[in-house]
Amino acid sequence: MFFPTIYEKIRIVDKYNSYSRISRRDIDRIGLDRYRLKPDVVKIERFIDNLKKYRLY
Repeated sequence: MFFPTIYEKIRIVDKYNSYSRISRRDIDRIGLDRYRLKPDVVKIERFIDNLKKYRLY
């Protein structure tokens, strides 16, 4: 998860910790989906391919 400020992170984590059990509906209610990182698989694959090109020995 990514938070723009440390204060927002603390606020959201405290809100999350106040639940004893959390469901998908609760996650939507808290608004955690806004902080979710969505990786770009193509860029990750290119990065791995670039790493494989180098020989380290």
